[in-house]
Amino acid sequence: MPHNTGQPNRQACLALKVDEESLLFADGYDDAILGIAELNGTVSVVYDSAKVVKILRSRDGMTRVDAEEFFAYNVAGAFMDESSPIFLQRIRPGRQQGMSTG
Repeated sequence: MPHNTGQPNRQACLALKVDEESLLFADGYDDAILGIAELNGTVSVVYDSAKVVKILRSRDGMTRVDAEEFFAYNVAGAFMDESSPIFLQRIRPGRQQGMSTG
């Protein structure tokens, strides 16, 4: 099942960009785009990390563990330059983040 429904998300990011610099996108994950962010004059596309993992699981048939590992090393870990995409991990109020409860 193709995941090309996020094209409006990409177009919306491009419409928000006011200067001539190009935005760097993580190809194949447009459905996970949240918007753009600026830090010290550098603008980057922001993605929802959990949605990227969901795309990997549904599109590529990966297990959760395989998708999370692939995401960490091949998507989030693919540094291009200062304007590389940003991958947001949402917090869940009332739950400890990144810690085992066992």
